[in-house]
Amino acid sequence: MAGQSRSATVAAAYLMQRDKLTAEEAVATIKSRRPQIHPNSGFLDQLQLYYDLNYDVSTDKALYRRFLISHNVEHFKEYGNVGSVVAGADPSKQILPAQRLMRCKKCRRALITGANVIDHQAGAGQLAFSYNKRNANGVDTPHAFPQNRACSSLFVEPMEWMDGIRDGLVENKINCPKCDAKLGSYNWSGAQCSCGKWITPSFQIHRNRVDEARPL
Repeated sequence: MAGQSRSATVAAAYLMQRDKLTAEEAVATIKSRRPQIHPNSGFLDQLQLYYDLNYDVSTDKALYRRFLISHNVEHFKEYGNVGSVVAGADPSKQILPAQRLMRCKKCRRALITGANVIDHQAGAGQLAFSYNKRNANGVDTPHAFPQNRACSSLFVEPMEWMDGIRDGLVENKINCPKCDAKLGSYNWSGAQCSCGKWITPSFQIHRNRVDEARPL
């Protein structure tokens, strides 16, 4: 339409792939010929992601899967459903190189790899929760809680073995697909980690339900 944002972004992506440019270099090249272009911030983020993916968009790459998850969250906020979900591959069906691997503590079934774990900055501990502790005089003392910021759960991307993922369920339990042991739960609206951080979406696996192996 105006030739300023969307078409400029597509042209920039083409130049990036053809000439191995960064997002900034590609946009600058187009601006030198058409100064009025102005890709919006969302498109600039996508161009940066394209560069970080080494110009190869594939669901095999964790960065791209994270991008798709964020779009599922936006879709849920706008329409009340999550639409089509690209889930992480089942590690039990793959020949994996030596890497971090989490197994069900009960039956030892492989569940997730380190690439499926979504790290987050620790929250404010107990101070982030809505309840307050009262002293003997009945006075709220929110600072009475210790600053325990350890995370008791792993937050992961949706996995193809999780029940309800392909059916568009907004929330559900996460059970081991082999022995049906309860591992945690998921909710596209998010949930609070034990460290106080709110995680959206929340695919939460309790650490005490899995054994973690790391390569020597």
